[in-house]
Amino acid sequence: MICPNCKNEIFDESIFCSVCGYKVVDGDSIQKEYEKNKHLNMKMIISVVFVLCVIIIFGVCVYVNSTPESKYKKAEKAFANENYEKAINYYVQAGEYMNAVEKMAEAEIALHYVTAEEMIVNKDFENAKKELEFTIGYKDTENLLQQCDYGLGQIYFDKGEYILAAETFNKVVEYQDSKEKIIEIGKTCIETENYEEAKTVFEYVSEDNYIYYIQGMLDFNEADYESAYKCFCKVKDLYDVEEKCTESAYLYAKKLMTEKKYSAAKKYFKNVIDYEDSEKMVTVCEFMDAKADYDEGKLNSAKKKLEKLPQEYEYDGIKVSTLLEKLNNNIDWVSLTGSWSSVSGEASTNCKSKDGWYDGGTWSSQIEKGDYTLNIKCILNDDGTVALS
Repeated sequence: MICPNCKNEIFDESIFCSVCGYKVVDGDSIQKEYEKNKHLNMKMIISVVFVLCVIIIFGVCVYVNSTPESKYKKAEKAFANENYEKAINYYVQAGEYMNAVEKMAEAEIALHYVTAEEMIVNKDFENAKKELEFTIGYKDTENLLQQCDYGLGQIYFDKGEYILAAETFNKVVEYQDSKEKIIEIGKTCIETENYEEAKTVFEYVSEDNYIYYIQGMLDFNEADYESAYKCFCKVKDLYDVEEKCTESAYLYAKKLMTEKKYSAAKKYFKNVIDYEDSEKMVTVCEFMDAKADYDEGKLNSAKKKLEKLPQEYEYDGIKVSTLLEKLNNNIDWVSLTGSWSSVSGEASTNCKSKDGWYDGGTWSSQIEKGDYTLNIKCILNDDGTVALS
């Protein structure tokens, strides 16, 4: 034991310290101290044994839990709890145990899928689509992809990127109200007069009624009133189509008049008889049509047309009565003009002389009905002469 006074080591049974002479303890105390030390030593031994047991048990546990089998079981549990990242980690540690490789691939797909679901909730549709590229055929991936395109379409629409929005909605045209969204975009383009864009949009959903209207507006703005009129005629109850149809017909009739196609112009003016001066223009067309025949030498036709007009009618300083008077004064020429067709028999000629030269040739021909047509025109000149063709 140790002397309490000088701290030197002495025999356990000593009463006095052999070094300093200090009285250590009486006999009973020595026995008690001995028993105490004995108890402490036992506790120390037990503690050491306990620690060694814990270390051994821990080592056994570590060993047991580090086996491929244990890793596989942990992976399966994590997979069942949808903790796919943890499952993937354990499957990797399980190596080629059982079907760990296949299950790891499945866990990876599931991880992409749930990640995409979270992104869709956060409206991160672009990245969600990238995640779903790895999950084709898994669960309802197809439906999630449609959700992404639909969501992207709405985002583009809200930004005013209408063509891009329509293209995106068109990818899922049968999904929810995508078709209605496309039509809404097309209407917006029409209202802002972006007709080229509107046409592209409506072609996605084959809405002919809108397409005809849009094409009509495009033609109208290009002053192609004939095509515009034809398009507007095919449209039913859409925007201002009735007004545009009427205006197109009127403007096309005006254009025909400048081209001296009076008969055609008259037809279009009649179609819109109540629009502006269309009723007046019908009469103008009739007069100008007759006047054109008169100027071209189609006197017979001109006379018939002029006789249908009021005698007192006057246009551009020329009266109907004046023209009819000239025609009546040259009635023989009037009667001669027109288209003459062969009926049957023989046509022939003999020698003729004219202006100092002599033609002695003759010819004859047997002809049948309709074989030949002769068009005769007589232009009445102001000096009283007639130009015959």
